[in-house]
Amino acid sequence: MNKFYLILLSFFLFSFVNAQELCSTATEMNSITRQLLEDGIKSRTTSVYLVRVYFHVIRKTDGSGASMVQNNVQIAFNTLNNDFNPHGIYFIWDNTVDFINNSSYYNYPGTNIYSVNNHTDGIDIYLYGDDVCEGGMANGIANSTEYYIGGYISSFPSLFLSGTHVVSHEMGHVLGLYHTHHGTYWGESNSSTCAEFVNGSNSDVCGDYIEDTPADPFLAFNVDPNTGQWLGSGAIDPNGDMYQPDTHLIMSYTHPLCMSYFSTKQGERMRYAISQVPVLQSTVISLGDIVGSKLISNSSFYYVSGLPTGLDVAWSLSDNYYNQNCLQQNYPSTNQCTISYSQVYNMMNATLTAYLKFNGDTIQTLTKAGLYSYTDFWGQYTSGNLSGYINYSHYLPSTPNSYTYIFSPNFYGGTASYNSMGTIPSYWQFYPDLGRLYFTMPTNNNNIPVVIDVYDGCGNYYQLFAIPNNSPYLNVSNDGACIIIALNRNGDVSQYIDIAQPWTIEIRNASTGMLKATKIETSRSASVSTAGWSKGVYIIKATVGDKILTEKFVLK
Repeated sequence: MNKFYLILLSFFLFSFVNAQELCSTATEMNSITRQLLEDGIKSRTTSVYLVRVYFHVIRKTDGSGASMVQNNVQIAFNTLNNDFNPHGIYFIWDNTVDFINNSSYYNYPGTNIYSVNNHTDGIDIYLYGDDVCEGGMANGIANSTEYYIGGYISSFPSLFLSGTHVVSHEMGHVLGLYHTHHGTYWGESNSSTCAEFVNGSNSDVCGDYIEDTPADPFLAFNVDPNTGQWLGSGAIDPNGDMYQPDTHLIMSYTHPLCMSYFSTKQGERMRYAISQVPVLQSTVISLGDIVGSKLISNSSFYYVSGLPTGLDVAWSLSDNYYNQNCLQQNYPSTNQCTISYSQVYNMMNATLTAYLKFNGDTIQTLTKAGLYSYTDFWGQYTSGNLSGYINYSHYLPSTPNSYTYIFSPNFYGGTASYNSMGTIPSYWQFYPDLGRLYFTMPTNNNNIPVVIDVYDGCGNYYQLFAIPNNSPYLNVSNDGACIIIALNRNGDVSQYIDIAQPWTIEIRNASTGMLKATKIETSRSASVSTAGWSKGVYIIKATVGDKILTEKFVLK
């Protein structure tokens, strides 16, 4: 990863007794990123983002010195999600902690830690041990993907920063947020910034560039942790208006116990940064699709590819007539939908939906449409025609009429010439007592399922599927010197079976049982010479997959 070691924030390196001393900080993002974000400051995205994070705990060389901080890793992760989830940002963690046992790093927290065991596909969070100087520091504003936090608050010895909203404060910087006093407080002002007015008239181009965060003169942590009251009131802006800062914004210099939330537009800014800044884009987890067959057969299995740790899945299966939950959800896997064939009887053009959930809330949905079963359909090829029936009760009105539109099948992507609108085609026969539509239609379709598109008077659309009878049989002929053995589709001698694997041929004299010829064939037909054979009856046996076919042949 290309890292720019810009010290963003040296946080809380002061005594809470007087709350006056602050270390020097660098608070500007690099010019390219600044231009990118400010050019798009009005651009908003409603996309949900899953962002990968990694946790590191720095300890002394002997492994000591971080017992309290180690216990705060889960708290830090939960705090991040509690603060960012309302803004469509969800952090994904694999529940592992990288322990860095090095007293040199432990004793001197600093930017040198950013290159230790870092990652290019996530945000690295480094948590220092129990007795280091309290502080936090991000590696730039939307500039890189690391930050560290260490120590406890001097006035609250039991309150470690890793267990507070300071974790979210630093993450806010990584995702493109300035302090709320940026551009207003002299310590964060320069030729490229300007002070935000209390009346908000310049809030989109000055201060922190966020319209819904009040102008902040710099709280200096001078906030009562019990009431949230700013104890430095009385300051006025250049227009003479008195500042009324929000002491609960996470990006302010309020007391850590008062940090509570990000504003709506701060959330928009962070999502926009994630969508635009390359180093942040690389931390986003891309979800896959629902994987599984469109044909629902017995115990059909579906799952979401690339589902990250921390997400759960709920499923539903529906079409125009049904709305049911996927059976055997997430069992035994945490990411599984198993559909029972008996529960999807008559289902055509159904949609399977996966609801991706984080902490019980649905954050994204995936769909797999066009699912179907063959339960209600029977069809096969006979003598050049496709014959069969459809149980129409779940697809068509109980009495098909002029409001029922039936279009004939598509062959090879083109529409056949047989079609009818407003009435049942002549090759369909309607039997109300049986609840079926019978049909026989000519076809030159080559071993491809026939799809019949149906529209009813209510505006519903269905697809019905006819499956050819592909049972093979032998067609034997004689050209005078050879036996021609062809593997054909049952019921239609003009249509060959597609060969998926070699098939074997064995020919014996029916009277003597003597083997006359054997052959392994990879094409649809084979030629066997009969030169020197005596007249009589011969038995031809062909093995095609798990089928054994026999045919007699008379050599005259």
